[in-house]
Amino acid sequence: MIDYKTILKLHSEKFSLRQIAARVGNSHHTVKKVIDAAVKVRVK
Repeated sequence: MIDYKTILKLHSEKFSLRQIAARVGNSHHTVKKVIDAAVKVRVK
């Protein structure tokens, strides 16, 4: 399951995609898709 809130929180704390992926248990590709989608709709 994708933990969107945690991904965005870690991204805001300047963790790398691979570090975030390791912490939440998803691939770095999934993490990138989540972050890109959030940026597209301007989520902070």
